[in-house]
Amino acid sequence: MRITFTHQIGPRKGEVDRFEADTVRVGRAPDNTLAFSGAARRVSAHHAEIKRKGDHYILHDLGSTNGTMINGRRVITTELRSGDLIEFGAGGPLVRFGVEDDSQGGAADRAGRDKRGKDQDDFVHPSTVERIVDRAVRTRTSNLRLIIAIAIAMAIGAAVGIALSLRRDPGYTS
Repeated sequence: MRITFTHQIGPRKGEVDRFEADTVRVGRAPDNTLAFSGAARRVSAHHAEIKRKGDHYILHDLGSTNGTMINGRRVITTELRSGDLIEFGAGGPLVRFGVEDDSQGGAADRAGRDKRGKDQDDFVHPSTVERIVDRAVRTRTSNLRLIIAIAIAMAIGAAVGIALSLRRDPGYTS
């Protein structure tokens, strides 16, 4: 069995990476099996690991800074299914996970076909991409608001501290 990663967005859109290893490490560092370029800033150096357990594949986030999302939901450890969308960091690279079975000639993706047998591996529904992009924008907006609120609170605290220290009696010793 071979696993595939079909790039859904970005400069590598449409490209497919195939691996026959039982463990695939993902990240920006060059020692990863699936190594993203340094331009993929949402991807940690050692972001995630996918291990084969029998006929199943388990994804484990390696404590990445920006998290790993499967079909738009953040996960730490989960079983992957063929056709799952994996996003490495919110707003980062998006790939479709697939499994090729060598007994079927290596070209058939077991769960990448719908119930009628039509191939779904090369199509990402526009609403899925819109939902992922929308979530990334909302996350960045809420983070910006939090940073601004913290900066304002720190400025107020500093101003109050300075004002109180100026009003303190010079003869007072602690």
